[in-house]
Amino acid sequence: MSLKISIITPNYNYGHFIGQTIESILNQNYDNIEHIIVDDGSTDNSVEIIGKFVEKYPGRIKLIRQTNKGQTRAINVGLRHAQGDIVGWINSDDLYQKDAIGKIMEEFNKSQECNIVFGDLSIIDKNGKIIRLVKQLPMDKTVGSLKGFGKLVASNTVFWRTDLMAKTGLLNEEFICNMDGEYFSRLFHAGKSKHINTCISSFRVHPSSISSEVNPEKTKRYHFELEYELKNSYSRLLISKFIPFRMSGPIRIIFRFKRAAQRFVKGHYYR
Repeated sequence: MSLKISIITPNYNYGHFIGQTIESILNQNYDNIEHIIVDDGSTDNSVEIIGKFVEKYPGRIKLIRQTNKGQTRAINVGLRHAQGDIVGWINSDDLYQKDAIGKIMEEFNKSQECNIVFGDLSIIDKNGKIIRLVKQLPMDKTVGSLKGFGKLVASNTVFWRTDLMAKTGLLNEEFICNMDGEYFSRLFHAGKSKHINTCISSFRVHPSSISSEVNPEKTKRYHFELEYELKNSYSRLLISKFIPFRMSGPIRIIFRFKRAAQRFVKGHYYR
């Protein structure tokens, strides 16, 4: 029996994109997938579109509806309902490459010790045209703890074994800007990861995307959440026993240069 994978998709008023996201999962070359979509109180035609897919593919797609409580809560609701051996999430304006899930599951089948697999991504515009490719380096937990894990991996390229959540818990629902980075800081510290050198997903950039919203309050909130992540993640490093977080500035500079050098050697498209 093949491993089952649960894909979580939070959605809020993305009726113009959600159908493409669902189709990118239905078109995978791997069959044992459950797609859990948590609609966060959409007021557009999202639920109608999702409902048609649920009706056409019963058992493969599940719709959970909630009043508007935010993206983080929606993801957690999906994770709580996940029945797969492996789990990941993709937002409702992004896409998976056609053979992405098969490649991810192949890595999980190779080794029981590996409980996190992640890959590369492409950046696309609102029409699906590729803007650029982004290659991700193998995970360096020290760099992640000094820089932020959300700056090293993209959420729609990361997959992990469900039982790992017994150690990490779920996303911090008080976080609205850096919920992925903070969660991945716990995830990667708790598990053993493998990077695969292949494009897994497409991250869509468009004017109405949540990530494109820029305002002083949101920027302030992001930095608050990032510092929270960094302090907690840094405390997991051995060096924290000798150099406190407040004095770690020089160490950050050293590792930023190290990361920059790695990107320079590999190519400008690495992050």
